[in-house]
Amino acid sequence: MKFSVKYNKKSILKEISEIKEILPDIRKYNIKHYFPFKDNTNIKEQIIKDEKRDNPLDKKKKVNLWITKNKEEIEKVISSIGFKVSKNKKFIIFLNLYGPEGYFYVPNIIIANIHNKKIDFITETIIHELIHLLIEKKYKNKSYQEKEILVDNILVTNFKKIIPNYKPQPF
Repeated sequence: MKFSVKYNKKSILKEISEIKEILPDIRKYNIKHYFPFKDNTNIKEQIIKDEKRDNPLDKKKKVNLWITKNKEEIEKVISSIGFKVSKNKKFIIFLNLYGPEGYFYVPNIIIANIHNKKIDFITETIIHELIHLLIEKKYKNKSYQEKEILVDNILVTNFKKIIPNYKPQPF
């Protein structure tokens, strides 16, 4: 299993556009999110302001260090719970300033919101979304809430060593 952590303005702009489209669902399901854009917001100025506050390049460096330190344990736990993931499977993690705390795109994209987040929370989000990617095919017909509960149960039961302070979402 390989991980690549990225942060760049091109992906931020793409995600802003994507988030605008799903914002009604984000609100419908009462999902925590950060999206400061109104019709009159200067997007580039807002990104600069948020980058100053959230220091994405520093967080990218810390996330990379955390992954390097925990990669072997992540692979061990994933294998022990029955997921078969090739050593060459690459997961791309985009750090984002906007939208929900985390989300994913099948087959291998993880988006983690770093807005006002500590590294522990960001890495919990990354593992949470990784599990979503691993279960999505098998459980694609389950509801949003059912999948969230399943992922939380997997994390609480199996990932205590890696993310000891993980808290399931309240439903």
